[in-house]
Amino acid sequence: MGLVPADMFIRIAENSGLIIPIGEWVAQNSPFSTRKWQEEGLPNMTVAVNVSAVQFRQEDFCELIGSVLHETDLAARCLELEVSESVLQPMPM
Repeated sequence: MGLVPADMFIRIAENSGLIIPIGEWVAQNSPFSTRKWQEEGLPNMTVAVNVSAVQFRQEDFCELIGSVLHETDLAARCLELEVSESVLQPMPM
């Protein structure tokens, strides 16, 4: 099928119920990878992670990000959270 655009991938992951475990894996592993690259001598960089509406609405989302940053000792400025457009849509009542 080739490359899958982020908006299509996120929509499929949300509809299948896999967005939470996928999102948690990415949120946990991205800071670890970034910190490892820094320790290997690569220049400080910012790594961007897409966040879906479902993830953004998780009650413990901020705690998850804070915990991973603390555990990896990665500066918050090195992790950029990109909020998907679906977050901006009104929530169903």
